[in-house]
Amino acid sequence: MARSGTSKRPPDTAPEAPADDPAAFVSAKDAAQLLRIKPQTLYAYVSRGWIHSIGHDKRRGYLYLRDDVERLRSRGHAKAEGSTYKGGSPRWSEPIVQTSITTITPAGPSYRGHSALELARQNQSFESVAEMLWSGVWNDDPGRWPALAGSVALDALAALEHAQTDKPDFVKLVALYVMSLAAQPSGGDDLREGNTVVAARMLLSALPGCFGFLARKRRFCRPMASIEGPQATLAAGIVECAGIPKSGAARDALNAALVLLADHELTPQTFAARLAASSGASLYFCLVSALSAHSGSRIRRACDKVEDLLIAAQANRGSRHRPKEPDKPLRAMPGFNHPLYPNGDPRALYLLELARNLNPESRSAAAASELVDEFASELGLQPSVEVGLVALCQALKMPYRSAGAILTVARSAGWIAHVIEQRLAGMMLRPRARYLAG
Repeated sequence: MARSGTSKRPPDTAPEAPADDPAAFVSAKDAAQLLRIKPQTLYAYVSRGWIHSIGHDKRRGYLYLRDDVERLRSRGHAKAEGSTYKGGSPRWSEPIVQTSITTITPAGPSYRGHSALELARQNQSFESVAEMLWSGVWNDDPGRWPALAGSVALDALAALEHAQTDKPDFVKLVALYVMSLAAQPSGGDDLREGNTVVAARMLLSALPGCFGFLARKRRFCRPMASIEGPQATLAAGIVECAGIPKSGAARDALNAALVLLADHELTPQTFAARLAASSGASLYFCLVSALSAHSGSRIRRACDKVEDLLIAAQANRGSRHRPKEPDKPLRAMPGFNHPLYPNGDPRALYLLELARNLNPESRSAAAASELVDEFASELGLQPSVEVGLVALCQALKMPYRSAGAILTVARSAGWIAHVIEQRLAGMMLRPRARYLAG
C-alpha cells in the first residue's frame, strides 16, 4: 500500500492519454481496489497530485489515470518488500522477479488469480484476458482494438509478398514488423506519453495478418477491415487470414488457445523482455528482445518438432511411434513432460479435447490421441501444451507451422504485461556473475 509519507510525488504533468480510451482510466472502485486503500485515501492522493483524474464518465463519475495508479501501487509494493530506493538513485536487483501477473499451478497458469483454463472454458475473449494481464482490471467488453493504418511497418510486411521465396518464418515476420514500429520517429512514444496499452492494442491487432504468409497465397492480410462488430477479434482475424473454413467453433477454439498461451510466468523470452524494460527501452524494443529469445531452437522449435512428429504418426497409424533417438533422455522429448507439470499439462488435455470435438472424424486428431496414449502407457510421457496446440491446428486444417505462430501471437500479450510491470517496479535487473578462476 502506498502511504503519503513513503511515496515520492510523480511529475506534475500527467502523461497524455485519450479521455475516451477506457483502458487508460479506471473507476474509483477499481483504483481503490488496486491500491488496497479506502476511497477517502484515494481522494487525498488526487488532492496531492499523485493521481490525475477527469470527470469524464457520467455514469461512473470521476475516472483515474491508470498509469498513476499502477505507479503508486508498484512503489507501495517496493516499500513493503524493504526496498532501499531513495529519491532518484538507481535500484539494482538480482533476477529474483516479483510478479502479480501469472503463477503456475497444477491446474495450469493462473492470471492475476484467474485460472487460464477456466477463462478458456468460459469462452472469455483473448482481448479481455490480455487487458487484464496488462492492467489487473477485468473488462468484459474491451471493444474493437484499433488497427494501424498507413503504417510504414505494415507497408514493410506487405512488401514481403514479392520477396518471400522460401518457407516464411513467422517469428522473423513479427520481428520485422515490430522493428519497423521501433524505427519510426514515434517508436518510443508509449514510454514517454504513458499510452502503452494503446500501443499494445495496435501492435497486436496486426499480427493475425501475418498468418497470410503461411497460407497458400503468401501475402500480408488485413483482416480487421472486413470483419465488423463484436466478431472483429484476433481469433476471427486468424481464421480469416489462415484461409480455413469460417465457423464460430473455429473462432472459439482459436480464442481458447490464445487465452491458454497468453502467459506462462518467467520464461526466457519473458525475462529478456523484462531486462530490456528495466533499462528503459520502448515497448517495441522490449518485444524485439523477447522475440530474439523466442527464435532460439530449444524454445521456438518445440511446436515444429511436435508437428512433424504428429504428421509422421498420422502417416503411420497402427505402427509403433517410439522416438528414434535412443541416446536422448525420454523426458527431454519436445512436447512432452513439461517440468512444471509433473502430472501432465492440463492445457494440453483441454486442447486435445477441443481438437477431437471439432472434428471427431479427423485422422489427425485420432492419430494425436493414439500417440499420446502410446507415449503415456509405454514411455511414461505426458503431453505438454505444444501437442494439444498442434492437434488443434490440424483439426482446423490450418497451414503448416500455424501452431508456433499462434504461440507467438498469444505470448506477445504476456510479454507486454511483464514489460508494463517491470517499468512500474522502477528497478533495473542486474544479474551477478560467479567468477570461475582459470
